[in-house]
Amino acid sequence: MEADICQYQGCNQDPEYICKCNEEYTFICSNHLNEHTQKGINHSIIKNFTEITLGDKQIMIAQCNISLRQLRLMRENISQKTRENISIIVTNALRDLEYIRKNEQLIESSIDLISLKDRLVKKKNYSECEVFLMKYLTDPNKICEELDKRASEMLFDLDFEMKIKTLKEENIDFKNQLEKLTIEHDKKISAIQNFIGIDFNEENDNPQISFFTDNSKKLITINLFSDSDTSYLCNIPENLTCFGAFCKISQDAFFYYSGRCGNSYTDISYIIDTNTKILTKLPSWKTNSYSGLSSYVGNDIYTFGGHNGSIIHSEAHKYNLLSNTWSSVSSMPLPTQSNCSIPLNDSILVVGYNLPGIYRYSWDTNSYTSLGLFQGSQHKIICKANGKVFVLEYNKLHESISNNLNQFAVVNGATTVPNSYLISYPVKNGNNLYFVLGDFKIYRLNFQTRAVVMLRPMKLVN
Repeated sequence: MEADICQYQGCNQDPEYICKCNEEYTFICSNHLNEHTQKGINHSIIKNFTEITLGDKQIMIAQCNISLRQLRLMRENISQKTRENISIIVTNALRDLEYIRKNEQLIESSIDLISLKDRLVKKKNYSECEVFLMKYLTDPNKICEELDKRASEMLFDLDFEMKIKTLKEENIDFKNQLEKLTIEHDKKISAIQNFIGIDFNEENDNPQISFFTDNSKKLITINLFSDSDTSYLCNIPENLTCFGAFCKISQDAFFYYSGRCGNSYTDISYIIDTNTKILTKLPSWKTNSYSGLSSYVGNDIYTFGGHNGSIIHSEAHKYNLLSNTWSSVSSMPLPTQSNCSIPLNDSILVVGYNLPGIYRYSWDTNSYTSLGLFQGSQHKIICKANGKVFVLEYNKLHESISNNLNQFAVVNGATTVPNSYLISYPVKNGNNLYFVLGDFKIYRLNFQTRAVVMLRPMKLVN
């Protein structure tokens, strides 16, 4: 509530004070303050002004004087720039008008000349009209075409709005080109990382793996270098599961998509920050489950196959972190579930429970090629280290022995690993790969010894 003058009748002074009397506000000047408070006892008075100290006055006056000088400088600069632009406009206009005058004379003279002649004789020196006629005689339409082009250039020089529009369009084009270059740069960096085997290595004292238990809001954190694990009840509206798609996208965050939750199938997607426990919900996509380990390339996350609640399918999709959108990519040659994929160079390698080998997906050509031979109806984990690709297939560990990945050799024929599926992303630490299977046990693959051991079962302390 505000007032412009004192509310006492006939007073035009500023309302310097506000008094709350019996739940009503009265605006009064300093001259009527004492008179007002002599009536009754229910008064609560507050100031209705901002104090101005001597220092405030000096600073404000000094700053205003500076701003006046700034305004005068702005006037001088604008006037100078206006004079310069007017001079340029006048100079260009005079130049263009002179061009028009000369060409009018030339064309009129050429009309007179061609009206009198029925041939142009070749000779050493030609008149200006003869040069004009010889230039355009075979294609007279070029006269108007060249004049149209010159007219556009003249008007563009004089049309500042058109110049601004053109600059904006060029700026948009530059931004689009820059975005394309950025995407290509990200893909090249990703390809370099994939080639040398960078997979978010947890080179710290406490590497962790996180996932949700089925049909719950409980986020489990496996502490790999400890004998106990923790759980956290997330503040989200729906239950999640470990039977979906997952992919690590940074040291502290992973991607979650869909899954069989209890007896139902979902289309929910999240980014989960395991450090802050903040879950960011993403746009929903198709109902799916058992897609398994997805691949993070550039700004895209690729998921392959799965179960849609009715059948095992071969569909593949990608989610773009920048545009926050889903889209479909080329389907796999065969339907498969409980899959595992990794980026390698300019492609993604995919293995799955139902696949008899590796499929290499190229995001450039949106197509697949077949590599290696393995057993169907076997759970598989694919990984890379030290310039090699490894496939853990149930009780066997295979290692690539050719650069084109068409040949693999069994380097451990009795790993003792059960025929079970991944329930979260694996983690590399040094020469070891740690992973958790559907039996909720923690396993370790050593890339030097090729040995696979079960470290311990999951053990929650809260």
